[in-house]
Amino acid sequence: MKGVSTVIATILMLMITIGLAGVAASYIFGWFAGETAIVLSVEDSECNANEVTVWIRNEGTETSGDVTISFDNIDMTCSVSGLAGGALGSCTDNTLTYTVGYHTIRASTPGATPARTRVYCPVAK
Repeated sequence: MKGVSTVIATILMLMITIGLAGVAASYIFGWFAGETAIVLSVEDSECNANEVTVWIRNEGTETSGDVTISFDNIDMTCSVSGLAGGALGSCTDNTLTYTVGYHTIRASTPGATPARTRVYCPVAK
């Protein structure tokens, strides 16, 4: 009775081992990143003649610390305190001075990568 050649058997065992290791690694790394992260995103921003408003969402599962929001590297006078996972918060500042054009919005909190976006201000203040 003849069996599978040793070369084919070795290749099959190697492929099965690599496949199982890949499945286990994607489960472990995906599960840890998804369950413990604080993920900030800037949902929307608006600039008009009087004020700048920014809406921030925590897309993670943990509650964030206070979220600091800056406009062209100048901290806005408001912040968003502790956003629960999935929650949306907003910040409106009417003390900023700005020119017509695009400006950078940055939201940051300890334990999360800062979120960035750009807002267009159609009038100067």
